[in-house]
Amino acid sequence: MIESEVFRSIIHKYLVDYGFIKTGANYVLSFPELNIALGLQKSGYSDGYYINLGYIFTDIGFSMKSPKAVEGDIRTRFSVEFKGKDNDLFELERLSEDILLASLQMNIEKYVSGICNIDTIQGLLKREPVLLYQTSVNAKQFLEFRT
Repeated sequence: MIESEVFRSIIHKYLVDYGFIKTGANYVLSFPELNIALGLQKSGYSDGYYINLGYIFTDIGFSMKSPKAVEGDIRTRFSVEFKGKDNDLFELERLSEDILLASLQMNIEKYVSGICNIDTIQGLLKREPVLLYQTSVNAKQFLEFRT
């Protein structure tokens, strides 16, 4: 089991060490063509958190001073493995620091490492087509996908 304050502290340190900047309640990694925003969402039904991720394109929509993960042109959530099954809820009573750190590393490698422009986003969508379900119509048009 991990306490809420420890959970948030580990997330903060990991993301800042990776290069994210905390802006408001979100963490943002900025590139000329896009921002990658991460935000924690407390579950209303259990003692756990969701880690939301949003890719926000700078050429569509409006320029945000504080990009929010939930406002992403493409959105997803980090997952954690419990007993061989992926879960998008990080349940604090089931988490240890080791499990949390391993999950952060795996998700960062999958959704953040190497993602820095439109070409790399298109590659990610080809590798992970399920993300198209959480891609806005404007983003699909911008990326030239058929809706």
